[in-house]
Amino acid sequence: MKALCNSVALMLLGSILLADDPYPVGNQTKQSERIPDKLPLVPSLEEPTRKPISSPYPSPIPMAPFDMGTGGSKTPTPSSLPKGLAHFHSNEQRPPWDIEPPAAVQAPGACNFDPVGDKLTFSPDFWSYQFLIRGWNSQTLSDTSGRTGLVEGVFRMGYMLTAPSLEEHLLRGNWEAICEFSLGRVHEGSGKTTFGFLPAMRYNFVSLNPIFPSVATLPYLQLGGGIFFNDIYKDREQNKLGQALEFQIQASVGSRWFLSPAWTLDFELSYRYLNNFNLATRSEGLNLFGFGIGATYSFPAGTR
Repeated sequence: MKALCNSVALMLLGSILLADDPYPVGNQTKQSERIPDKLPLVPSLEEPTRKPISSPYPSPIPMAPFDMGTGGSKTPTPSSLPKGLAHFHSNEQRPPWDIEPPAAVQAPGACNFDPVGDKLTFSPDFWSYQFLIRGWNSQTLSDTSGRTGLVEGVFRMGYMLTAPSLEEHLLRGNWEAICEFSLGRVHEGSGKTTFGFLPAMRYNFVSLNPIFPSVATLPYLQLGGGIFFNDIYKDREQNKLGQALEFQIQASVGSRWFLSPAWTLDFELSYRYLNNFNLATRSEGLNLFGFGIGATYSFPAGTR
């Protein structure tokens, strides 16, 4: 009997302990699920398409830090090329005057600018404007007249006729038609005022500089013939010039130093021969030697 009572007591105590849940479900505080502030990032399976940041027409400025390459991805389509350039481009090769742009970490400077332009400067159908201040000194006119010295302001318009060849070599370049107007003031010797008009042809050496490869330069040769108005002929003591209208032949050698994709600083040495070819009684002819300094603005590096 005592054992039965003990068993009943143990069963009642176990029931009480099991019923006394220290963490009842009904008394627990419900926790709300947190909503994320941002959507989870899902990695993309495909590489996003990147648009090119540079134009497909790099500038032809010969800068040594830039490597020349094929760059097939930058080759323009024939429909987007300037006139006369479609046959120079293909999917395999870019023209050698298309220079690669500098690295993004390269700092700007006088000879370290971004050469990427929207067109090719030394290509057919493009223009350039040149401004020069040029001084001339002549041979002695006569024993009494002495030498003649004058200073001219020169304005030239240039039109590109051809494009450089695809092969890189020392004499590689293009032809440019030049139209020159000059207005001069005599500061020594006979006469006061001169005016000249000169059509000419110029050959631009569009090649990497082998002597100073870090300097962007463009040498050129120019030859032309035109007319020259003067009042030096009024000095009867000389026999070089005999009338107001003389014919001129002019040869020049110069160099353009790039300051930016659009502007160059120009230096030039020139020779001029004046004669009226026996149209007047005095027609010995006159030789002049000149030096000029100026600047050129090239299209389409700026606005075409």
